[in-house]
Amino acid sequence: MTLPSITPKYVESQLRHYCVEVKRVFAQSAAQRNQVLAAQANAFFNEKRYFDAAQRYAQCSTSFEEVALKFLDAGERDGLRAYLISRLERTRKTVSCPIFDTNDMP
Repeated sequence: MTLPSITPKYVESQLRHYCVEVKRVFAQSAAQRNQVLAAQANAFFNEKRYFDAAQRYAQCSTSFEEVALKFLDAGERDGLRAYLISRLERTRKTVSCPIFDTNDMP
């Protein structure tokens, strides 16, 4: 395993992620936590850390379509796959689709 080179850009990146993690821990409401997770997901995505971004996007309420298109536009099929799997794992097992009565259709 090789260690990353310690450059000012690397240090700045690590500090930024540390600050976001602190904000996430101390967020008091669900809306605040969601906002921090979305910001962290966007930061990971911009740094091309697609797997980490996928994990964070699955935890926040950014729309499914927006995230899927973002990964597709970047040509990141592996990131999209990780997002879909994470999103499915977080879906409640009791979610059901409404059944429509065919007699109600025009």
